[in-house]
Amino acid sequence: MSFRRELKSIVYKNKINQLKKWMLENNGELLHKERNINSIYLDNKNFSMYKDSIEGSVPRKKIRIRNYNTHPVFNLKNNKLELKISSPEGRYKKIKDSEKIDLFNFKINDINYGPCYPVTCVTYKRIYYSVKNIRLTIDTNISYRRVNLGKISNFSQIEPYYVIEIKYKNFEFDDFVRSFPFHFVRFSKYSRSIESRNKKYGPSI
Repeated sequence: MSFRRELKSIVYKNKINQLKKWMLENNGELLHKERNINSIYLDNKNFSMYKDSIEGSVPRKKIRIRNYNTHPVFNLKNNKLELKISSPEGRYKKIKDSEKIDLFNFKINDINYGPCYPVTCVTYKRIYYSVKNIRLTIDTNISYRRVNLGKISNFSQIEPYYVIEIKYKNFEFDDFVRSFPFHFVRFSKYSRSIESRNKKYGPSI
């Protein structure tokens, strides 16, 4: 099992050039060109995973269906079922390929959370870099859509921030953190997507 750590930062669009300048000064390299990411998150009827997320409880879990289609379509064969687990030792994912998803009938009986159903859809664009051998991604055009009775809403709530994620597997990155031009924060796209139902942004930042 491979544990990893994550740091996140959020910036407005007009600050992204400052980040790119910093990456250039630190020999940042493009790892993967920009691509679309679509995720359907599941939760139980009490939204226990959401509550654990905003409280920062460990261990905790997120369950999602993910693909890289141009549009958030899940009735194709290229979906992946992901369990993202946060533990005191770090974070890790369990991933398996999934066939076409019928969101109306889709349910997972989780050992910790019980019956879980699709509740929200998160879409965004991600570009991947390496800076000092540490992976850095930038997520833009983030939008949240409610999933109800197996249908993805046509209405979306737009995230005002760009999200920067830094993923690493050791603690030898003090110079990286000291030189990084923005503050690190707690941020969860899943939590924000649930809060967006009432346009309530706050607890997860």
